[in-house]
Amino acid sequence: DRYEYNNGYYGNNGYYGNNNYDFQKGYRDGLDRGRSDARTNRAMDPNNSSHYRDGNPAYRAGFERGFYQGFRQYRR
Repeated sequence: DRYEYNNGYYGNNGYYGNNNYDFQKGYRDGLDRGRSDARTNRAMDPNNSSHYRDGNPAYRAGFERGFYQGFRQYRR
């Protein structure tokens, strides 16, 4: 299987593997930041967060998912 050890999202270091904690933490942080940005009328851009910019790929994937969900929920 070509994804078995690719260190990507489906490999041992992806968010379906050992970095599930990073993905979940990123998701929670992104959800909070998305809500906050929506409440304060900031642009819908996860790149505004240094946590996102400095995170590993699994953290960033979780952060993006949480950010957009949180932003859309509170933007209405």
